[in-house]
Amino acid sequence: MRLIFTAAVATGLIWFLRSFWRWKTKQVGDANELDWLDEVVREHLAGKQDHSAIIRRAIEDIERDHDPSPTLARELRRAREAIGDKPT
Repeated sequence: MRLIFTAAVATGLIWFLRSFWRWKTKQVGDANELDWLDEVVREHLAGKQDHSAIIRRAIEDIERDHDPSPTLARELRRAREAIGDKPT
């Protein structure tokens, strides 16, 4: 009985740590994606390269993968304005 209890507690702890780790890495990944999008938009606006296709694809991916927030809306609006797209 004690072995079953120990195994259940260990399994619960591992599940909790795994969930926390996935949540934390997603938060960091989301910030990295927005930083990357900002950098690509700045390059596009500076005229260094035409990143229209990359920005369109990034907007679609970020809208699908991220939860809505004011910061996200601001970044996506800026990216759309850079390529001349209207919001969907």
